[in-house]
Amino acid sequence: MVQVDLEGSVIAANWKYCSITGYSIEEIEQQQFLNFTHPSYMNIQIEQTEKLIDGSTRTFDSEQQYCRKDGTEIWVRLTVCPARDEGGRPKTLIAFVEDITDRIESEKRLRQAKEEAEQANRAKSEFLANMSHEIRTPMNGVMGMTDLLLMSGLSGPAREYLQLIKQSGTSLLQIINDILDLSKIESGKFVLDCQAFSLRDSLETILHPLRLGARDKGLDFRHVIAADAPDRLLGDKGRLGQVLTNLVGNAIKFTEKGMVRLSVEPDPEAALPQTVRFLFRVQDDGIGIPAERLTDIFEPFSQVIKSGPAAGGGTGLGLSISKCLVGMMAGRIWVESTVGKGSIFSFSAQFALDPGKEGCCPVAQRPLDPAIRSGLAILLAEDEPINRRVAVELLLLRGHTVETAQSGGEVLAKLRQAPFDLVLMDVRMPDMDGMEAVRAIRRGEAGADTAGIPVVALTAYALKNDRERFLAAGMDDYLAKPLDLDGLDRILERIAAAGERKGRGKGDYPAAKKPAS
Repeated sequence: MVQVDLEGSVIAANWKYCSITGYSIEEIEQQQFLNFTHPSYMNIQIEQTEKLIDGSTRTFDSEQQYCRKDGTEIWVRLTVCPARDEGGRPKTLIAFVEDITDRIESEKRLRQAKEEAEQANRAKSEFLANMSHEIRTPMNGVMGMTDLLLMSGLSGPAREYLQLIKQSGTSLLQIINDILDLSKIESGKFVLDCQAFSLRDSLETILHPLRLGARDKGLDFRHVIAADAPDRLLGDKGRLGQVLTNLVGNAIKFTEKGMVRLSVEPDPEAALPQTVRFLFRVQDDGIGIPAERLTDIFEPFSQVIKSGPAAGGGTGLGLSISKCLVGMMAGRIWVESTVGKGSIFSFSAQFALDPGKEGCCPVAQRPLDPAIRSGLAILLAEDEPINRRVAVELLLLRGHTVETAQSGGEVLAKLRQAPFDLVLMDVRMPDMDGMEAVRAIRRGEAGADTAGIPVVALTAYALKNDRERFLAAGMDDYLAKPLDLDGLDRILERIAAAGERKGRGKGDYPAAKKPAS
């Protein structure tokens, strides 16, 4: 504490103030109070002191820098108030000074560490996104050519080899997706979708390939849904499918004989109004999990069996990601296991009820109509030669005509020259990329009559926010590489059917979709 007269001269100070400033009592009492203040805070302290003296304010509180006797700079918390005479007029100023240098330096270190962590996280996300793009681009060529060869009528060992190539490629893509999912979860950027879906229909779709895998191993695979389980739900069926695929897939992988069973029933634990909580159980007769592994089985990169003939391979990310996804669905996941007898993985998940839909008979998806999906005139923008050839061959096999372009500028030029029904647009291209090209199309730079042409992004950028970014730029839809042929067919059918309904000829399009500002 220090006492100062109204002219700013120090009258008295205690030992603590001496310790803070580095001066002795005798030295301090010969100083002006402002002599201890850092020059950058001088003006504000003079201004606030004047307000105290004239009565404009009652106290002055500030965090500022002080200059010690030895020249070092420290941070202090300064609180100043006037001492008044019997008439209420200020006669001196009392200042309380606290050294807060350690706190300020600690906060500075924390801010710096936070900034460095955020920068490292951004760098990691950018690296993973770029690596995903660079891996998906050649993988699209590998898997696309494999699909074309499988369609060519090959049989015998050659066909078996191709199927193994495709299976290996699919496994590689799953590893890439797992790493990207973990990165998004760790960065807090992972968001669940909320769409209406049928529980029973979705489980049939999710479990179909798994059932085939179980059959190939000679396993008895069953799934049972309780009769009282609601069917029409709102939630992220894709992420539910990801959890089930991981758990059921692991059960099949680690079971050599016996049974794999999935049961689904309403969870007796109370759910929020207009929601339902389900309990999913995946039981197997597999190798089981050692007791010492049960505590860390849901940690990243943890594997049930790390080596030896029972090792199942994989990244060890599936269960960790499943735990995070289940938590985001307001549930929890746990495991019971006995070595040599099998395991039971259980998880709960909460979904909203789809209002007004319960009890309705689900409408089966209409099979693709070759008559509708054929005959589109498609402009394909793709600069990579192998991927361009794959896409051209796949589209030709479906009965479409295809013109190609290798840059955004070439897309604009060809749209001016001839009518098309659809543009399949790669995003990363030389000169003018796909994002810039679609904005130019929507502005009418390829002709006012083509400003509304459907444009579908066809790209190796595969993160969730990539899709939103492309749609905001003016794209109508999005396909990630390697191409999902069913997804391609659905988009082509929808565009062809829209043209049939409107009865338009080539070049007749709806109003241009404006890019987000």
